[in-house]
Amino acid sequence: VALGDSWTEGAYVETCGCYTDYVSEALGLTCINLGVGGTGVSMFATQASKPLTQEIAESADLITIFGDINDMHSNGTPLLCGDITDEASASGSIMARWKYTINRVLSLNPNATIVIISCPICFSSSHSGYEPFNTAGDTIASVTKKIGELARSYSIPFIDMYGLSGFKSYTFNGGDFDYGDRVHPNNAGVKRISNIIIEQLKLLQPIYE
Repeated sequence: VALGDSWTEGAYVETCGCYTDYVSEALGLTCINLGVGGTGVSMFATQASKPLTQEIAESADLITIFGDINDMHSNGTPLLCGDITDEASASGSIMARWKYTINRVLSLNPNATIVIISCPICFSSSHSGYEPFNTAGDTIASVTKKIGELARSYSIPFIDMYGLSGFKSYTFNGGDFDYGDRVHPNNAGVKRISNIIIEQLKLLQPIYE
């Protein structure tokens, strides 16, 4: 089961397929894609249009949570990162919302292997991707670090797409990974993140097979 926003749903600037398609084919998995564009992490498992139901969760050997750029700078006022000690909440800091979704997934299927995937660097017309996105000075890089710490506190595997993808400002303007809209990847970008996820999940495959 794949939870996430538009990157998981497949809202890309070209139409080569979704990363979940590549990952499923490479690893011999059947994927239920519950990604919904424009959503923040607290909404990943509770969307009315694609809900993570008890039945779906219990049938899953592997549940991935990929996000979440929307809480950082796309959906109105950017949220504060917060800390991994924040109380789980659907309306609190970014860390509180991550905890809310992780707790919900665990409550539905405590035996599933959960893997958290952070978003790579993204750019917008008003944000360079490297600069702080809120008044607290949080950056995509600093939030990614906190997500990694949170994953470790739950003993959940973490794929640092920010650090592993190789996406950077030089490749966003006419390069191999030009996003077009500076947020969503083209075909080359989709294949790159797919390959990273595939190689990282291969390390866990005996756990969830």
